[in-house]
Amino acid sequence: MLTLAPPFYTSNILLLASKICSGEYDETPLKFYSDRIRQIIIECLSIDPQRRPDICSVAILCTEQIMLYTDRSCTT
Repeated sequence: MLTLAPPFYTSNILLLASKICSGEYDETPLKFYSDRIRQIIIECLSIDPQRRPDICSVAILCTEQIMLYTDRSCTT
């Protein structure tokens, strides 16, 4: 959702399932984001459920990024 494109896409449902299970996705849209946001996205797309952050962790990480952005905006 953040990249405005689905991470996994194909017109073939079996190939789609294969891509999801193997964690195969196009990382090109990630180049437009900061290292921290990119890391959050990569962690959320991890095929290992233990490596995926829960919603509270994502909210904390996003809040940190928003605060950094607003702090910079207020000082310029």
